[in-house]
Amino acid sequence: MKKYQNKSRQSDYSRKTDIDFLIGLGVSVVILLVALLFTFVLSAQADAKERSSWVVYLPSISKIDSPDYAFNPCDLRSVTCRNEKTFTVSAYNTVPAQTDSSPCISASGDDICGRSDVVACPRMYPFYTRFIIDGKEYECLDRTARKYGDRLDISFDKDMQGAVNFGIKVKEVTIK
Repeated sequence: MKKYQNKSRQSDYSRKTDIDFLIGLGVSVVILLVALLFTFVLSAQADAKERSSWVVYLPSISKIDSPDYAFNPCDLRSVTCRNEKTFTVSAYNTVPAQTDSSPCISASGDDICGRSDVVACPRMYPFYTRFIIDGKEYECLDRTARKYGDRLDISFDKDMQGAVNFGIKVKEVTIK
């Protein structure tokens, strides 16, 4: 009778070890699958959009859009930046119908009326970033709507016909 009970205990221990092994193996497989899925998603996102540079997305904090904020992802050793990118470029006027009730005050807080060197840019670019479009330098002092993530909008101030004549164009833009 003793020999039978002793074998039974070994068998229970062996089953427990097998179950622990299977649990460990299952956890390892799940971790591997999550890592592969994460890698696949990142590569798919990189392929989905043609990027001229890696963009570091930061949380929306008012400090980031202040002129004192000097973070430049291109300064990081791990980031390679090219200064040219293709944008859809359009035009807008500083009038309430195209902006808001205070059209002269841009999203950066600057007075942009009377200026011909202002561009609205996507949120991934900090305020005061400079863009060269057709040889002319523009300063990002305003924001495009969130739905236009790859668009620059040149301010034509009150020149409605100039904005209409400019239209919407795809252009190679240099980012400074």
